[in-house]
Amino acid sequence: MSLRIRRAVLESDRAEMTELFRRYLSPQADSRRFDWLYRGGPHGVARAWVACESATGAMVGAAAAFPRKMYFGGVERTGWVLGDFCLEQSYRSLGPALQLQRACLDAAGEAPSGFCYDFPSSRMMAVYNRLGISQSGTLVRWAKPLRLERHLQPRLRSRPLARALSAIGNAVLAYRGRSGDAHCCEL
Repeated sequence: MSLRIRRAVLESDRAEMTELFRRYLSPQADSRRFDWLYRGGPHGVARAWVACESATGAMVGAAAAFPRKMYFGGVERTGWVLGDFCLEQSYRSLGPALQLQRACLDAAGEAPSGFCYDFPSSRMMAVYNRLGISQSGTLVRWAKPLRLERHLQPRLRSRPLARALSAIGNAVLAYRGRSGDAHCCEL
């Protein structure tokens, strides 16, 4: 079961990669998502690498780097956010994962930007640790709810009551969102 890691050709590998993502990442993965994320990104076209079984050529894994613009010291630079890493179950050992992620990191680091980042799971951190990459920070996700119905209904167990309270809560959320940039955050 030897593997060959190669740069993905987004046009010709699209269907096989989409099926891989659908099976191992999200049932919602489809060609629309692929086109939007890989070819229609706001900061450019993504780069991807695939792991193929040497004997059959069957695609058994993938990893990607998506361009993102950021400011460093007031200068805009393009870097890469890593994602869509997956491997078929029979290849989920550290060796294939290291090969695939190393190819992704090497190529992303060669770009003029020279930086990349990820939001890794605990399993992916094992791969990064083995590659000699340690965690440099912790991400805290801040999200503002926009609508309350689906949060209130399970707690209240009454659809009419949840709708009534949600109408009030949604109006408050909408009003609080009209403050413009007064509460912006700059890092």
